[in-house]
Amino acid sequence: MSLDTLQKSKNELLSDINELITGMDMAEKINMQLLLSLAVGGLAPNNNKGSDEISENAFNIAVELMTQFRDAGLVKYERPSFMTNELLNALIKESKEVRKIAVRPGKHYLSPAGKVAEELALSNELVQYVNDALGYKVIPNEISSYLYYEEPGDGIPAHVDSDVFSINCIIGLSHEMGDHVENPSSLVVYSNDGKPKRILLKPGELVLLLAGGSVHEREPVVEGEKVSILTVGLRRG
Repeated sequence: MSLDTLQKSKNELLSDINELITGMDMAEKINMQLLLSLAVGGLAPNNNKGSDEISENAFNIAVELMTQFRDAGLVKYERPSFMTNELLNALIKESKEVRKIAVRPGKHYLSPAGKVAEELALSNELVQYVNDALGYKVIPNEISSYLYYEEPGDGIPAHVDSDVFSINCIIGLSHEMGDHVENPSSLVVYSNDGKPKRILLKPGELVLLLAGGSVHEREPVVEGEKVSILTVGLRRG
């Protein structure tokens, strides 16, 4: 199949599906969103080892269609001014303390936030930072979690987040690795047309992501590599 033919087929399919979505009721849209969420995981280049041009275009279509249901986009990637060394060190210390109660829901460990992270999640500084970045009012979901990727292969495949983390602040805490690690595990955020952006979070750096519509993943760690992050969920006010 030629590139021109493939692009034409892609555009026609997008048009047909968009027309279909327009006529859906709320329940049908929720089901479609679920199907697309499952599709992006199976079709993502890092997950689909037999990826070819058709599979890549199918992935791109699924990613683009996600934006029909939820806001999407990488809004911020920086170390914000409120992330002082004192706060960062307190978060790192707390993440180590609560690691002992972590559960393993998949290929990662997860602990609920402690007092330091909870105070940050509810703080005026963080909420105002997100308000200013998005241009509309947000409120905390009062749910934040520490995530740990420690065993070889630990990571999270391409996905979109649930409503709880539809607006997600992802904060880097630690990234340990030996000299043998050539390609460190990164956070990967896909643009609305399916192009990946690899982000190697440094301690204290924050990614503000409209994660309910933005496809993203955590690349698997390798032997001798460990990553810890904090995620804070917010929603429109």
